[in-house]
Amino acid sequence: MEIPEFLPYSEIESQASWSLYFISHGLVRGISRAMFGLKTYGVENIPQSGPAILAANHRHWKDVLLLPSFVPHRHVTMIARHEILEKRAQGGYFRKLGAIPVHREAPQQSEVKEILRVLKDNKLLAMFPEETREKGRTKSRSEIDLRPELKPGLARFALAANVVTIPTALVGMDRGFERPQAIGFGEPIEPPTDKNVVDKWMENWRDTMGALYHDTYIKLDQSSSVHGIDG
Repeated sequence: MEIPEFLPYSEIESQASWSLYFISHGLVRGISRAMFGLKTYGVENIPQSGPAILAANHRHWKDVLLLPSFVPHRHVTMIARHEILEKRAQGGYFRKLGAIPVHREAPQQSEVKEILRVLKDNKLLAMFPEETREKGRTKSRSEIDLRPELKPGLARFALAANVVTIPTALVGMDRGFERPQAIGFGEPIEPPTDKNVVDKWMENWRDTMGALYHDTYIKLDQSSSVHGIDG
């Protein structure tokens, strides 16, 4: 059964998958706002239609739930480590939501084709270009991880599909289940024009991501101070 276009997440083809996505992400949003005081900034930077790659830093396992839950109206296809999708419970859940399994060290050709197919179909794709989440916890709120090291997959997919990337800063996630937390969506970045400028493009992208993380951190800090949240 085709999902009516006036409903959110209408890109989802299966009614069962749509119901699971709608209910589970709605619960995640409600719980995150109530428990973590999670705030979002820059949601208007997410295209309302057409393909794009949401590229975020990765600090906690719950990032894979939070990121798509706070993208309004549009379905987000997540790239996940194939080991996760091989697990019966987790794998079944994320596959129902449309996640694409990828071998982290050496993506298979079929996986690359599936990722490009999603973008060709004018959908949103989300990935963590650092590939694996950073270990450990931030010792103080002044320790901000700027300019993350990137794997080449982000530039590769942006170039091959000729799509914009949306830098996405997940702030405070290393705190686990403590308050406060935030997600900041940056302005779209045009893809590299050809292979010769990929390195420069990645350097510029890292600078932009670092600035976005910093700005989101400051906004969250100011908001927390106003509302009396002890960070």
